[in-house]
Amino acid sequence: MDTSKPNITISTLYDLLMKHPHQGIVYLEMDTPIRWNRQQNSDDQLEFVLNHLRVAEVNAAMLNILKTKREDVIELSIEDIIRTNIGFNKKHLLDLLSNGSVEDQKEIRLTNGDILFLKSDSICIYNDEDELTGIFSIQKDITSEVQRKNDLWKRDRLLIATSEAGNFLLREANFNKALYKVCKTLGEKLAVDRVFIFENHQNTATGYTDAKLRMKWDTTTPDFRVEPDSIPHFPIEETFPTVYHQLNKGNIAQTSSQNVSGNEQAFLEEHNIHSIFIVPIFIQDEFWGFLRFDDCSEEKDWTLGEIAILKSFSSTIGMTFERERFQNSLHESRLMFEYITENIDEVFYVRDPNMNILYINEAFEDIFGISVQATLEDSQNYTKHIHPDDLENIQKAPLDKKTIFEYRFVTPDNSIKHIANKRAPVFDSDGNIVRYVGVMMDITDIKRAQSEMEEALILEREHHDLKNRFISMISHEIRTPLTAIVSSAEMIEDFFDRLPPEKKKELNHRILGASDKILTLLEEVLLIGKSDAGKLTPEYEEINIQSFLNTLLDEIQITKTRSNAVHQSVQTENRIIILDKKLLSHILVNLLENASKYSNEGSNIWLHIDTSDRQELNIIVKDEGMGIPEEDQEKIFEPFYRAKDVSDIEGTGLGMPIIRQSVRALGGQLHLSSSPNKGSTFHVTIPITTK
Repeated sequence: MDTSKPNITISTLYDLLMKHPHQGIVYLEMDTPIRWNRQQNSDDQLEFVLNHLRVAEVNAAMLNILKTKREDVIELSIEDIIRTNIGFNKKHLLDLLSNGSVEDQKEIRLTNGDILFLKSDSICIYNDEDELTGIFSIQKDITSEVQRKNDLWKRDRLLIATSEAGNFLLREANFNKALYKVCKTLGEKLAVDRVFIFENHQNTATGYTDAKLRMKWDTTTPDFRVEPDSIPHFPIEETFPTVYHQLNKGNIAQTSSQNVSGNEQAFLEEHNIHSIFIVPIFIQDEFWGFLRFDDCSEEKDWTLGEIAILKSFSSTIGMTFERERFQNSLHESRLMFEYITENIDEVFYVRDPNMNILYINEAFEDIFGISVQATLEDSQNYTKHIHPDDLENIQKAPLDKKTIFEYRFVTPDNSIKHIANKRAPVFDSDGNIVRYVGVMMDITDIKRAQSEMEEALILEREHHDLKNRFISMISHEIRTPLTAIVSSAEMIEDFFDRLPPEKKKELNHRILGASDKILTLLEEVLLIGKSDAGKLTPEYEEINIQSFLNTLLDEIQITKTRSNAVHQSVQTENRIIILDKKLLSHILVNLLENASKYSNEGSNIWLHIDTSDRQELNIIVKDEGMGIPEEDQEKIFEPFYRAKDVSDIEGTGLGMPIIRQSVRALGGQLHLSSSPNKGSTFHVTIPITTK
C-alpha cells in the first residue's frame, strides 16, 4: 500500500494540520478504493473496509496522546485499531461511512491501563468517482475536561445528598431513623460500602478515646441497617493514633491498606477495608465524633469538592447531635431554637397576622444591613427598601398557604440583593392564622451564576454556529480550487506528451492560482485565530505611504474581477509613516475588494487617504453597491458570517473580521455607514507616527 502523503498540490494544508501541537491527526488510507452505498450499509461493504483501510500517517500530537511510537501505529488496519480501542470502534466507523463525517466522544484504555477520553471529528475522503479512498480524523484529548465534569457531577450529587440528609435531620421525628437515612443517602451517592457515625467516648480502662457507634449503614451484611448496640466500640485513638490527632485538629483523615502497617493494617485487613475516609464532627469547638466511610472493593479517590462538602455537612451533623441534647425540656427546646436560628446564614422570622415582625435572627442584619432592633420596632424600616417594581408581586403572594416568592432588596449602600422568601401560615385549632413563619435567603450569587450560565450557553451556541459556518466555508471555498488543481494535474499527467507548451503553462498557472487561493484562505483563518488568541502583534516599520498605495492599487487592479472606477483622493505629502505594512495592506485590500465585489459592474468607488494631521491615518472607502442591511451590520464582523442577500457571491466571510481585527491591533477605530441599495462607507482611523 502506498503510504506517502496526499497529492503534493494539497501538501501545504496537509503539513499544516499534521504539525498541529495539540490536536491528534490520523490519516487512514484504502489500499483499494470502494464505492460506499449509503442506502445499503451491508456487512460485506463494512468487511471490505475493515480489510483494506490502514493507518497511513499519524502526527506527533496523536502519538503523544496515545503514549506510543509511530512504528507501533503505522500500517495498522482499521480492524486492529478497533480491537486495540485506540480511537475507533465499529459503530463509529459505520456512522462515519454512512454519513461522510461524524463527531463523537469516546473512552479508550491505553496499554498501560490509563483511561483517556477523546473527542473526534472524522471525515471520509472520496475520489472523483465517489469512491472512498481514506479517512481523515482529528482527535482531541478531553480527559481533563471530562474529569472536571465528573468531579462537578459528583459534587452536585453529593450536594443533593447532603441537602436531602439535612432535610431528614430537620423533619424526621425519629432521630435514629433520620441518622440511618443520612448514612444510607451518603453511602449510596458516594458509592462506598459502609458509612458510620461515631461519638467519642473516654475508655476509663485504657485511658484512650474510643468511638461509640451511633449509626451504621453496611452493604456487606445481609441487613444494610445495623443497630448500634451490636457493634463494639472502635478504639480510634489506640488503633489509629495519627488519624485521631489529625481529626482532633479539625482535619479530615484518609488512608488505605497499602500505606499503613502494624495495628492499623491489621484492623483494615480484619474488616476487609481497602480504603477509609474520616471526617471529624465538632460541637462548640469540641471534637465530638466523626463520620467514617469504608470502601471494601478498591482504593477510592476523594475529590476536593467531596471533601469540602462532607466537612461542611459534618457541621450539620454536629448541629443535629447538639439539638438532641436540648430535646428533654421546653427550656432545652428554646435553647436549640435560638442556636439554630442564630447560626444559620438564612434569615428566620416570625410575623403576626397583621404582618408585623415579631422575631428575626441576627443573620437579618448581615444580609440586609439594617438593624434588627429598628426593624422590630417598625416593619416599614424593612419594607421601604424593597425594590418598588417588586412590591406588587409580594402583595399578590397568598397568605393562607405556603408560598415562595423572590424580590430585589436595595441595601442602605444602594447595592441590589436578590432575596428568596419562603413563608408559611401557622393555624390554631380553629383554623385561624395566628402567626407567619418564614426563611429569607440571599440568592444574589445564585442569580449571578444563573446569568453566567445563560451567557455561557449563548457563547456555546455562538461557537457552534461559528463551527458550522467554518465547515460550510471550508467545504465550499477549498473544494473549488482543489477541483481545479486535481483536474489540471490529471490533464497534465494523462496528456503530457500531446499538450502544447502554452496549454501546459496555462494548466500550471491554474494549479498555482488555486494553490495561492488555498494559502490565502489559510492565512486569513490563521490571522483570525491569532487575533482571537491575543497574539496578533503589529510589527512596525517605515512606510512611504504614497509609494505603498501606488503598488497596492496596481496589485488590486490586476486581480479585480469587476471593472469599477476607483476615484482616489490621497493627501499624504509623500510622508513616511511608522506602521505595520501587512496589517495596513489587509485593511485596504479587503475594503477595496469588497467594495468592488458587492457593486455593479462599472459603478464608482471612492478612496480617500489622509495623513495631514501627522498623528492619525484616515481611510475612507465608499461605494455604490448593494449596501448592508442594518440587522447584518454588526454580524458581518463575525468570522465566516455572510449576509443572506450575498449567498450567490463568492466569499469566505473573513474579509470584514480581518479588517476589524487589524484595525484593533493597530489601536484604531472602524465606523460603518450603509443602507440597502445605497452603498456603504467605511471610515478607518489609525494612530501613526510620521517622519
